[in-house]
Amino acid sequence: MSGPRSGVAKQLRDEELRGLYLHCHGYTLNLAAGDVIKRYKHTKDALDVAFETSKFVKFSPERTAKSEKLKEELTMELPGNYVLCTSRWTVCVASLK
Repeated sequence: MSGPRSGVAKQLRDEELRGLYLHCHGYTLNLAAGDVIKRYKHTKDALDVAFETSKFVKFSPERTAKSEKLKEELTMELPGNYVLCTSRWTVCVASLK
């Protein structure tokens, strides 16, 4: 895509001389993390379990409803914890001070 003769970056540069090509560092980081995960069986297994668990909940309306109810209860009981979706959790650092 960033080829010097016919890539998208070249075509955009031809249209806009001020255009600047920047490689996506997020994509590079994703590839590097994927390589590391493949090397460590325990990490790969843990991510596989998390993925299968999220599919188990996601593809059942009953389990999804229970998950939403649990999310609401936990958010009220534990200030500073926010459930982003059924499979991602984060802790607000400001509440830990």
